[in-house]
Amino acid sequence: MCRLIRVHVLVDAIFIRETSAGDIMHVPAYFRSDVQDIDIINELDLNIIISDIDKQIDNFNSRGSGSVMEKLTKFIVCITKFRPLHRSESTFVTTPRWLANKGCVANVENNDNKCFL
Repeated sequence: MCRLIRVHVLVDAIFIRETSAGDIMHVPAYFRSDVQDIDIINELDLNIIISDIDKQIDNFNSRGSGSVMEKLTKFIVCITKFRPLHRSESTFVTTPRWLANKGCVANVENNDNKCFL
């Protein structure tokens, strides 16, 4: 059962700038928003994604590039099912049969949420 979805955006853009020789230079840039976890309580906030991408573009331009965005070449919205272990009934994950049959792995089952201690 999927309790959460994760959403983030990937943006590829082309920036242009004029060189000292008067030529036009095309500079590719790649941006990725932070991941948002969406569930029944938390809705997707597009303003956070837009703000995150805007900050990255401002940071790209603040490094003295003097570039202007010419066009977006790619805009991808990634939506992924997400089921964190800490929200499930148990944190124990059974070893796949093909691996357990080799006898080379110890998979200790515990009764608390301290399996990595």
